[in-house]
Amino acid sequence: MNAHDRRRIAALTKTLEKAKEQAETVRLYLADGDMDSQFKLASVLDHVEIAVERLKEKQDDRSQGQRDYEADLKRKPTYHDGTPRPQWSELDLVARWSWERGPNKPSEVTT
Repeated sequence: MNAHDRRRIAALTKTLEKAKEQAETVRLYLADGDMDSQFKLASVLDHVEIAVERLKEKQDDRSQGQRDYEADLKRKPTYHDGTPRPQWSELDLVARWSWERGPNKPSEVTT
C-alpha cells in the first residue's frame, strides 16, 4: 500500500469516526419515541463500526499470521509453567512460518 492510499484510508477512517459521533447525537433526539428509526440508526452504526475496523486493518502492515499470534498472545501471555511467551519479533523462523501458514493449511511436504 502506498503513502497516498494510507493517507486516504486515514481520512476515511476519521470521517467515519465523526459520522459515528454525529449518529450518537441523532440517537439522543430519537430517544423519546420512534423505535423504528432507532433500530435503523443502530444498524447504520453497526455498519459504520465494521467499516472503520476494516479500514484500520487495511492500514495495519502486519501479516495475518502476526495478527493471529499477537491476539493469541494477548489471550494467553504465558506458557503452562508461567514462562512469558515471546513477542512476534522474538519468534524463530519456523514458528513464524507456522503462524503464517494458518491453522487449516496442510503442511507442504516434498518427496
